Amino acid sequence: MPCRSPFILITLLSLFATAALAQDGIAANRNTGWYGTLSGNWLVPRDYDGDGQEWKTYNGYGFYGALGHRLSDNWRAEAEIGYGTVENDRISVGNSSSKIDGDVDYYSATGALYYDTRPLFSLRPYVGGGAGMMHQRNERNVVTVGGRNFPAGSRSTDLTAFGEAGLNIDLGNALELVPSYRYQWIDDRKDGFDDSGIHIARIGLRYWFN
Repeated sequence: MPCRSPFILITLLSLFATAALAQDGIAANRNTGWYGTLSGNWLVPRDYDGDGQEWKTYNGYGFYGALGHRLSDNWRAEAEIGYGTVENDRISVGNSSSKIDGDVDYYSATGALYYDTRPLFSLRPYVGGGAGMMHQRNERNVVTVGGRNFPAGSRSTDLTAFGEAGLNIDLGNALELVPSYRYQWIDDRKDGFDDSGIHIARIGLRYWFN
C-alpha cells in the first residue's frame, strides 16, 4: 500500500513527458547557468530481505540540497548532499518475528545528469540518474529471532545509484517548483540480506542564479 503513490506519480510524469515531446515551436528555456535546489522527501524503504529473513522499517522523511549547472538547453549536471531517516519496525525469520527499536539514518553525496524535455507552457518534464556514496547508521537493539542473532546497531558506507523522473514548473522570478520520484539503490548486501532500495517522493524549490 505505501508504495502506490510513487508509482502513480511516475505514470502522471510519463503522461506529461509524452505531451511535452509532442509539442513543436515552444520557446527555448529561459533559465541558464548555475542553480540551487532544496527539497523535502518522503522515504518508502523496500523491505530488506534474503536468506529466509526480512527486515522492515516504517516510512520516513529527508532533506536534500543540490548545486547544479545547465550544460545545454536539455542537459543539466548536479552535485547533491542529502539526509534521511526512518524508524525500524521488525525482523522476521521464517514464521518468527521480533519488534526492533531505533532509527536508520541515511547520509548521501551524489552526482547526477538530467535531461529536460521540451517545455510545455510552464512545465518541463525531466529524467535522469546519478551515483555516489551512502552512509547508513542503524541504531537498532540486539535481537534474536528464529535462532539467529542480530547485533545492536550497524554503520556502513556503500555505493548508491538512482533513477529519477520529475517536472520543472516555472514560477517566474528565476524560481521553479520541482516535484519528482526517485528510486535509490544501495549496495549494502551483508549478513544474508540482499541489497536495499528506497522509493522517494520529492518536492523541491529551485533558484537560478541567472
